[in-house]
Amino acid sequence: MMSPAPTDRELEILKVLWEIQEGSVRDVHLRLVDVSGLHFNTIQTQLRIMAEKGLVALRRDGRTLLYRPVCTREQVSFLASLDIVSAR
Repeated sequence: MMSPAPTDRELEILKVLWEIQEGSVRDVHLRLVDVSGLHFNTIQTQLRIMAEKGLVALRRDGRTLLYRPVCTREQVSFLASLDIVSAR
């Protein structure tokens, strides 16, 4: 089953992960803090939820969790278009 379209905040995080391909919470936080002001713990929680939803995959590297996007930009655009159609 496909995940629902990502929320706006999830989309912000996905954009970072599409750029860097894989990164830790700290990597994502450093790229978003000046733009969105999101706190480290908020991003950490959001990435955990995104992993549960199947939007990102994670792997452990020592004590650090590294996240990578599972879906492409095209898949997200498609999911968003489905949400728009079903909202009518």
